[in-house]
Amino acid sequence: MSKKEHQPDSMAWATGTSLQARFTLGMLIILFGLTAFLSYWLYRSLEQNLINSVDEKSRIILHELEATRRYVRDTLRPRISSIVSSDEFIIEAMSTSYVSRKIMERFKEWYPEFSYKRVAQNPRNPVNQASQFEITITHQLDKDRNLKEWQGIRTIDGTRFFVRMTPLYTEKGCLRCHGDPKDSPGKLIELYGSDGGFGRKLGYVSGMDVLSFPIESAMGQIWAEALRLYGVGTLVVLVIFVLISLLFKGLVVRRLGRLKGFFNEFVSESGGLERRLVVDQKDEIGDVYQAFNLMADRLEDLVAQRGNLLKDCTAQQEKISTVFDAITDRLVLLAPDYTVLMANTAANGARTKCDENARCYELFYQLDSPCEGCSFEKVLNAKKPVSGEVTLQDGETYLSQFYPILDPQTREVSSLVHYYRSITEKKLMEQHMMQAEKLASLGQLVAGVAHELNNPLGIVLFYADLLKNELPEGSEHLADVKVIEKHGETCKAIVEDLLKFARNAETTTEPVNLNESIERVVAVLEKQFAKENVLVKRHFDEGLPLVPLDQTKMQQVWMNLLLNAKQAIKDRNGLIMVTTRRDTVTGRVGVVVKDNGDGMSPDIQRMIFDPFFTTKDTGEGTGLGLSVSYGIVKQHGGDMEVRSVPGVGSVFSVWLPEKEG
Repeated sequence: MSKKEHQPDSMAWATGTSLQARFTLGMLIILFGLTAFLSYWLYRSLEQNLINSVDEKSRIILHELEATRRYVRDTLRPRISSIVSSDEFIIEAMSTSYVSRKIMERFKEWYPEFSYKRVAQNPRNPVNQASQFEITITHQLDKDRNLKEWQGIRTIDGTRFFVRMTPLYTEKGCLRCHGDPKDSPGKLIELYGSDGGFGRKLGYVSGMDVLSFPIESAMGQIWAEALRLYGVGTLVVLVIFVLISLLFKGLVVRRLGRLKGFFNEFVSESGGLERRLVVDQKDEIGDVYQAFNLMADRLEDLVAQRGNLLKDCTAQQEKISTVFDAITDRLVLLAPDYTVLMANTAANGARTKCDENARCYELFYQLDSPCEGCSFEKVLNAKKPVSGEVTLQDGETYLSQFYPILDPQTREVSSLVHYYRSITEKKLMEQHMMQAEKLASLGQLVAGVAHELNNPLGIVLFYADLLKNELPEGSEHLADVKVIEKHGETCKAIVEDLLKFARNAETTTEPVNLNESIERVVAVLEKQFAKENVLVKRHFDEGLPLVPLDQTKMQQVWMNLLLNAKQAIKDRNGLIMVTTRRDTVTGRVGVVVKDNGDGMSPDIQRMIFDPFFTTKDTGEGTGLGLSVSYGIVKQHGGDMEVRSVPGVGSVFSVWLPEKEG
């Protein structure tokens, strides 16, 4: 889990503020919000009461006007029409619009704040001309007969009015005066003309009664009342806020501050786990005090248990580490990606890097990729122990063993134990033993063959010598006899070499300066090598003691090693390094001949000391040089080793004892 806890965006405002500040701010918001809601509710309630009151009054007035119009239409107009002629029209008694207007004019004298109009499109009296808004309402009422009226609040010249509009539908009795002008009374035409007020259709809206009540003053009083309530509420909120803050501080903040101070002391370096809180009140915070005391008791027990477990784990770890490091062979714990997790002292001694995340082949062998022939991947796939031999480029051979550690749940390889030890010396010893056995067997064979060849060769040379002495000078057969004698001598020399190889020829030793012995051979070959771009460098240890050697035989060894090194260098600027050194631990002196030639594969290295084995072209060597040299070194009680890397070069080492025996 991340150490940094996630904070929701909705609580970002509270970051860095105290609990009391957040509580009081929340209370202010709640109380002010409640006051504002109550003020708004009062405003809307008073406004609705005003509208209901005005609505009721407007209905009463319009109903009274409608009753008057019906009386004029149904009673007064028919009665007067029966008395006067058909062309006569008495507007004061027969026009419902005129009567309604006159009645409302007198009503307005008593209530001047009210306004009444009978409006229409193209009216007879221009005073009754409808406004654009009134024309729009007329069309709505005409299209939708379910709308019986329109009411609402309108602002006219900066003053708000409650307006009620009721439609007037054209009835059959209305068509005499508002239909075709030809059918209208002549008196009406004389009064208003034939343009306005005509062309009405039966059943359509011909006009509207518009009644307006001013409510600006009443609305102002309502707004003032709402503000008054909000002001009083604000004062009450502030008083409540102060009281709640004091109460919250006394009940919560001070006690939490005490808890915080105790926490700081509890976790400080000088604080002890035995400290406890005093539970002074039985409430929620008191429960927190009690819960903390229980947690502290449990924590103290856990710390004690952890301390004991830590001591046991440390002791066990020390034992395991001691056993781990006591193993003299290299032992390494690896992750599935080759990362070194743990290594014993023997393996740590082979490290060349300190990178904790380095791979094993980087730490121990300075390679960029896993070792050739490594069984690591086999173990991961098979999930079983695997062992084998690995030979590195430097010639070192290791016995490598891998033991997988499986995860109990997934059964996959979680890590590997890698045990490996060098068996190079063992391999060399085995090779030397095999070489000695082969040389011994071959020596017996060669000795027998050499003896069998030596007698016939002696007879051949004897008779060749007789023929040479008996033939006169200038004989044509004398040259043939000399050829026979020459090749017979060559065969005799080969047989003698075979006899030297097959038997332990007597070796006569004397104290010899090893550096001078080598220098004599180098001096003979150096100029010849230089002609073929091969440079010979010397690194002689001047502190070497005199070594008991058969100088003639050992110079044959130095000659053979230098010639082989030179022949291994092809098509490049060659370098042969001749080094002498002393090993005070083993009491031996060494001669190392190193070249930058083509090198040898491991298969060839295993056979180079075998008699008659050679990598040279036919006719360039007999394959006895290294075998004979090896035998000479063994006669001196020494040893010969070879290390070679293909494409890099070879190193031949000759180790001789400082003293005889």
